[in-house]
Amino acid sequence: MDDRIISSPKSLVGDEDRTDDSGTLAIVYALYDLCKRPEYIKVLREEISQKWKRDAGDPFENMPLLESFLKESARFSPSDAISLRRKAIAPYKFSGGLRVNVGDVACIPMRAVMSDEANYPNAMEFDAYRFVSDSNTGSMTSFTNVKTKFPIWGFGMRAWCVFTVEFHTQCNQHGGLAMRRRPLSLKLSKLTLFYFPSPGRFYAAHTEKTIIVHIIHNYDMRFAGDGATKVALSYSWRSAMIPFSSTQLQFRNRQEA
Repeated sequence: MDDRIISSPKSLVGDEDRTDDSGTLAIVYALYDLCKRPEYIKVLREEISQKWKRDAGDPFENMPLLESFLKESARFSPSDAISLRRKAIAPYKFSGGLRVNVGDVACIPMRAVMSDEANYPNAMEFDAYRFVSDSNTGSMTSFTNVKTKFPIWGFGMRAWCVFTVEFHTQCNQHGGLAMRRRPLSLKLSKLTLFYFPSPGRFYAAHTEKTIIVHIIHNYDMRFAGDGATKVALSYSWRSAMIPFSSTQLQFRNRQEA
């Protein structure tokens, strides 16, 4: 390996101070999983070489192992222990009898859900093929699917507020805008609610695939020093799971064809 060492894993893809950037952490943990399980690098390279459509609308279409690997990595090493935080603005009673009062915060114990044997057999074992549903046809469950057992992207109906505003201005006799010393006033004229899971998950997944595929296809990688033998590669801060800055990765140009 050459001397190019990533001393802080998060500096790979973004600002180190943005510790709540789940997209950055997902990429870091995927690289960790590749370094801990290098046997997957070869098969992923084969899939990429055979199915990567560089000029297609979705260049990662029909890559079941890549899809499954990233989904398993997100399940096995989520960037946060909980998801879908919601603060009650009115009293509410769940169907099971649980009550929340105004100001209470409810959330999903994401890490516990995704490490539950009832949801995932052998949940504490990493299996890159877990979400490849048929090895013969290569069918798969999508990384971006919104499921109760995979609450990475949240769940249920998200409310997006789309509104239009009216600008109140004064026009001079020539039809132009009159000069005003105070800001233009805004009037809310219409409010429309749309309910759907956040489409941002498609952008996040595509970004992660782009970075991971580029690295797998062009570079060899490994842990530097004792990184491969470390029992823990991350620590908890509140509910977030943060990589240790002391963990180092080494990269070099890909040696084998």
